[in-house]
Amino acid sequence: MTLIDKLKTIDRALTVPELAKLLHLGKTAIYDMVRRGAIPCIRFGYSVRFDPQEIAEWLQKRRMPVRVNSEKATQNARHDQSIESR
Repeated sequence: MTLIDKLKTIDRALTVPELAKLLHLGKTAIYDMVRRGAIPCIRFGYSVRFDPQEIAEWLQKRRMPVRVNSEKATQNARHDQSIESR
């Protein structure tokens, strides 16, 4: 199960420590992203919570495509095809 899939199964708001643990980041990094408006959040006075569905969408938008050397990709594809044909 991917992190994004896991987030989609959570049915309650996440705290800063919970989100930090899921993303393998420090709490300070999360608070910094909140301060900069770089991460979707819900504020209640001094408290901050995160909607797991919004975080999943936010992460999905930031996924980087895998870039592969085209020659290496061709070699890998040929190798995979030879294995499948056995």
